[in-house]
Amino acid sequence: MNERIRIGVLGAGHLGRIHVQQLLEVPAFELVGFHDPHPEKCEALHKEFGATVFPNAEDLLAQVDVVDIVTPTLSHFKLAKAALERGSHVFIEKPVTNTVEEARELVALATKVERVVQVGHVERFNPAFQAALPYFKDPMFIESHRLAQFNPRGTDVSVVLDLMIHDIDIVQSVVQSPVAQVSASGVAVVSDTPDIANARIRERLRGESHGQQDQFEEHAQVPLLPKGRLYLGGYAHQGNGGGQDADGSWRTGSVRGDHRPR
Repeated sequence: MNERIRIGVLGAGHLGRIHVQQLLEVPAFELVGFHDPHPEKCEALHKEFGATVFPNAEDLLAQVDVVDIVTPTLSHFKLAKAALERGSHVFIEKPVTNTVEEARELVALATKVERVVQVGHVERFNPAFQAALPYFKDPMFIESHRLAQFNPRGTDVSVVLDLMIHDIDIVQSVVQSPVAQVSASGVAVVSDTPDIANARIRERLRGESHGQQDQFEEHAQVPLLPKGRLYLGGYAHQGNGGGQDADGSWRTGSVRGDHRPR
């Protein structure tokens, strides 16, 4: 029988709790423990799952083969770099880092130390997307809308890195062509970074000239509306029913049943 993979979790917030719960259910992993700088979160997670609490990240990194980073985005780079320098593989919740430069440095370091860095773009594994994937054939135009109620938990980065990144990753995984042009706009409403953003991305078709491109339009925003409000136009509603992603956002086509526009 193969030896279990020793893994540790950094972060005990909303997503950190989910990661701990899931890791305990996967036989291939041995959850060594977790660390979070907030004692109350550590106490709650330990009480619920019995997982070992580590007093600092360094002690945890010294005892694991893999580290699962589920912390605010601004700390991703520092923690991932420390893990790689210790020889650990790394799983990071999206977005991978706060800047492109940090991401490139992590890629270079991972290559140097021959370790794997995986980013948690879970939408690629969404059952609906997986079911539709075989039917995608040379799409010429893709339009996506993603809406979510405002949540202070995600305001360390803009709506682009918090929500829009899901759909950008999905489209890139389908089209797999070089980006030729990006046109975007955004506005900060209640935080210091854009809460509403729109982007148009043109991608060069494989084997075609520079003038022949396909197109992806993305719209992401955090609407300042109370729960229970219905978004018309086939976007989503915040009532009961399906269509809600793990991060709390609602996808196009989730309006159904009695909530469907008449």
